[in-house]
Amino acid sequence: DEVMVEHLAAIKASEDGWASWHDEGALLRVLFGLLLWDQIYDATVDGAFAYPFQGAPLDFYTPGFYANRKASIDARLAEVAAATPTELAAMVRDAHRGRVGVHGVARCGESSALHQIVAACFGGRALAGVLLHLAATGLARGMPDNTMIRATT
Repeated sequence: DEVMVEHLAAIKASEDGWASWHDEGALLRVLFGLLLWDQIYDATVDGAFAYPFQGAPLDFYTPGFYANRKASIDARLAEVAAATPTELAAMVRDAHRGRVGVHGVARCGESSALHQIVAACFGGRALAGVLLHLAATGLARGMPDNTMIRATT
């Protein structure tokens, strides 16, 4: 049987007290969708929506996405960066309600608790940096194969 390096990394990480998922950045993209929902679906952005039942703005997977919403995204990321782990978990929990299965957000069956834990373990400053990277690069570039977290006190 062929063993993927991501699986071996996850095994080693678990031995060192880390939780690891081979998800190609999916958990972080879910947090992007949850925490930047209002910025993603801002109907005041010129040309972002061509018709009312569109699943995502037309610029969603482009570097122009951030430029078109810079002030709003930067303000939201400042809130994320300033949040304590407990506040981050609450932000994710509140954003999760009613958004499971919506384009670009949590898939059906994914747990709000998992997303809350990942956000809290990353912390506000680090999570805001990751979300800025996703916004500025079109949500696809430079994400790790594995997402790893470890709760410490």
